[in-house]
Parts: sequence; structure tokens; C-alpha cells
Amino acid sequence: MSANLFTNIGHILKSLRSIPAPNRRVDLTVHATVLGLIGGIHALYAHGTSTTEEITVIHKYKIVNHGSTRFMIHDEKGRHYAVNNSVWYWKWDSIEDWVKIKKGDHVTVKYYGIRSPLLGLFPNVVRTMDAV
Repeated sequence: MSANLFTNIGHILKSLRSIPAPNRRVDLTVHATVLGLIGGIHALYAHGTSTTEEITVIHKYKIVNHGSTRFMIHDEKGRHYAVNNSVWYWKWDSIEDWVKIKKGDHVTVKYYGIRSPLLGLFPNVVRTMDAV
């Protein structure tokens, strides 16, 4: 996979070199603006839908799709949550959280996002704490 990635990057760089310099700047500015807008919208979504709630874990499982794995938990209300890393919450150790969670645990979770079956979206757990 990484060989294909580097090959694709090489093709992109070659095609950028063929664009005249003034047009290249405009093209890069447009791309940077679009990426900034997408990032800003996602940051607003992540912080705007943030919720903290106490749940009881009924089941935990993995979804493997096209070589990527999503670590999931299912609560007593029938809701499913993804336990993923998050740039916006500076969260990089989600797999350790998922491993610690056991079936039947009462856990306070902080999550963001909404469930959208059409888009394959799940709320994303960014913090877990033992319930008291």
C-alpha cells in the first residue's frame, strides 16, 4: 500500500511541476482553502455534538472493512459507539481504552458525533472514566 501511495505522490508532484508557477500558486491556495474549510467544519461538528454520559456496556466488538478496523461498544440503550483516536481532542490511545472496557461495565464516556446509518457514522468515544 505504501508503495502505491508514494507512486501516486510522485505522479502528483510531476503533474504540479508541469503547471506554470503562477497557476500552481492559485491551485495550491484553492486546495489549502478547501482543506481548511473541511477541517474547520469537522472541528465545529466534533465540539458542537460533544456529550458526556454514563452507559452500561452490553457488548464490544470490531468491524473490519477493507483492511481497517473499527473498535466498537454497544450500550444498554441499543446505541453503538466507535472508540477511535481524535485529532480534535488530542486522543491517541483509544485502543488501550477499548481493551480495558469489559462487558457489563458501567462507564462514563465523553463522545461526539451522531449515528447515521446511511453514511456509516457512529458517535466517537474520546474519553472513558469508571462510573461511581
